[in-house]
Amino acid sequence: MRVPDGNPHTCRLRFHLNTTNAAATQYQLITPNGGGTQSANVSGGAITLDFTVSVDLTGTGWMYWSLKNSGGHQWVFTSCEIDEQTP
Repeated sequence: MRVPDGNPHTCRLRFHLNTTNAAATQYQLITPNGGGTQSANVSGGAITLDFTVSVDLTGTGWMYWSLKNSGGHQWVFTSCEIDEQTP
């Protein structure tokens, strides 16, 4: 994600995924460089997974995240939407 300025932004990352696991599984969104980890427990199959993240960069820059299935199940990433959330 490219941030156009140095101001704080709140964004929603919406992932469209599919897992072969019929039961629940857990996903983790990891923000590098000490940004932390968010977890979500969801059912198996085709799902939409939302995370809300804060982006606060000094000046312009790039922000990136890693998404993993911490339940150890196979999964397929279909698409991701990034929307800025306004107060």
